[in-house]
Amino acid sequence: MKHRTLIAATIVFIVSLVVIPAYPVWAAPLISLSPTYGAAGTRVEVSGTNFDSYVGDYLSVYFDDQLIPSSPVMVSAPGQFTVYFDVPDYVTPGTVIVSVKGPFGSILAETYFTIPTAEIELSVTSATIGATVEATGWGFYADRYINFVFAYDSKEISLGSTLSDPTGQYQHEFAVPTGPAGVHQVIARDDEGNLAVTGLEIVPSVVVSPASGVYEDTIEIEGIGFSSGSPVTIYLGTTPIAYGESNTIGSFEGTFNVPELALGVYNLWIVDENGYTAQFQFSITAGIWLNLTAGHISAPVIISGTGYAVGVTVSIYYDDVRVALATADEFGSFSATFEVPPGVSGEHTVTASAGSVTRQLVFAVESTPPLAPRRLQPTLNNEELPPAGFIWELVDDDSQPVTYTLQIAKEVQFEDVLVEKTGLVAPQYALSGADRLPSSKEGAPYYWRVKAVDAASNEGEWSTVGSFYWTSFSLPLWTIIVLIAAGVLIIGFLVYWMIRRRARYGED
Repeated sequence: MKHRTLIAATIVFIVSLVVIPAYPVWAAPLISLSPTYGAAGTRVEVSGTNFDSYVGDYLSVYFDDQLIPSSPVMVSAPGQFTVYFDVPDYVTPGTVIVSVKGPFGSILAETYFTIPTAEIELSVTSATIGATVEATGWGFYADRYINFVFAYDSKEISLGSTLSDPTGQYQHEFAVPTGPAGVHQVIARDDEGNLAVTGLEIVPSVVVSPASGVYEDTIEIEGIGFSSGSPVTIYLGTTPIAYGESNTIGSFEGTFNVPELALGVYNLWIVDENGYTAQFQFSITAGIWLNLTAGHISAPVIISGTGYAVGVTVSIYYDDVRVALATADEFGSFSATFEVPPGVSGEHTVTASAGSVTRQLVFAVESTPPLAPRRLQPTLNNEELPPAGFIWELVDDDSQPVTYTLQIAKEVQFEDVLVEKTGLVAPQYALSGADRLPSSKEGAPYYWRVKAVDAASNEGEWSTVGSFYWTSFSLPLWTIIVLIAAGVLIIGFLVYWMIRRRARYGED
């Protein structure tokens, strides 16, 4: 009985599926917004779908329960519509309902639109004066200009303006203006009354010129972004080396002299009374000095240097000749003394070298020639040259030693010099047979003169010209030839005689 009842129910269900007609099932109506976010003035597109049962009907679109100006809108096949509106000026930040109502006032679909609060954000929270900062934000009237200002101490400095995008967002770059250290306001505002404020801290910066130096160099320093009217202390490492005071906008200018320190890079700190600090990497470089930049040969010269590595050996060169060695002390300084070596007058290079660190200066050797010597012997002109030879007065000069050049000629113009002696150390010279000076005849004397040359190769003027007679003890040339020939004949005869004698003894 139970089985018959189940079979009958099944038959009835199947028959009902076949006999009862089918009706279409409609999807729920939907609306979408583009964009879903924006400030006053934003143009919004409302798109409706799945309104198939309302094709040909007029529907009303509401924004925050206010009918939009372009509503009602007719639904077109296949159940779609599109309508636009601008976000009204009266809106306040928050979430607003956008709804669609049917012909009889019932809500058919709804969604949400967000009204942002006016905001400003900066790419950094602190910056130095002149640095570029990017401001971004939203919530401002769409497609309108936004003005930016930097405010401190009741002052406002314009940072420029930019146009907001169609939803009221923006991006704007500005350079940090001059002002004292501290947190100051950056304000964004438009003509419709939207306003956003954030803070930006100015931190100090410095410019040091030059960025490196040697002992006692004067260095210029310019600081900006320090506290207003504040004492400022300048440190090199941990040692205070100079002081100053900033003006009302936190700027100052000053100088300092490079202290005696070894070669290296040091932290230069500038600190004001509120602890605002700027740092700079300052390089101490090597430098050298001479106590004399010009002088004579053999002059003692003191060379001093700073900025070398501690404990290094410093080689001192005069041109290419090493003249001294020194060792840098705990401050990287050294001192050495050398004598100017003999050489030519003019400029010479003095070098202090230690590894890769080399510094050079110029030393000028004096170019003043020595005085002309005064002739002492022969005392009178046209007298016989005494055995002691020529004697002249000693010449004094800064560049010692002084040497002499002696010339002898047959004529007073010295166009044909018969004897020339250079580099004479003593102020005298005696002729010898090696000079091959023939004896002079009565009325035809020889002429002589002498000049001084100092150790810097400066040549003085010739002395006055003197005359003398000379009797040579050397034989005439023809006599020498005859004697040589006679000697050859005698040697030949002796050789012949010895050969004959040996031959005779051999026969015996």
